[in-house]
Amino acid sequence: VVRTGRGVARIVRDGSDVRVHLEDDGATRLLARRVIVAVPPRVIAASIAFDPALPDDRLAYMRATQTWAGDWCKVVATFSAPFWSDVDDSGVAQWSRGGTKGGGLMAVSWEAAHRELGEGGYALAGVNFG
Repeated sequence: VVRTGRGVARIVRDGSDVRVHLEDDGATRLLARRVIVAVPPRVIAASIAFDPALPDDRLAYMRATQTWAGDWCKVVATFSAPFWSDVDDSGVAQWSRGGTKGGGLMAVSWEAAHRELGEGGYALAGVNFG
């Protein structure tokens, strides 16, 4: 199960099961045998509670791990054809909403792969932050 747009508040290990509590009204819990947390260590240490608690030395290591662009959303999307080239577009785009100061959103995308350049397919990459 993949949930988007909702943060994880707590991960609880109970025997062979793991319960993931989402950041909502506290009612949403996901049950799994294993959980993959794809978040930089520093962000995990600052925002997700664990039960049982992680060892102090591991938390200290996670908090000390430098995080470049830890709060950015990074994505690569692949396509069967380069639709942007069909309309003479480079695939590069940049936009912002609300300004970059005071919590605004900024997005940048670019062409990341093109068969005519000897790469295996077509792709756009992007990053959102703010």
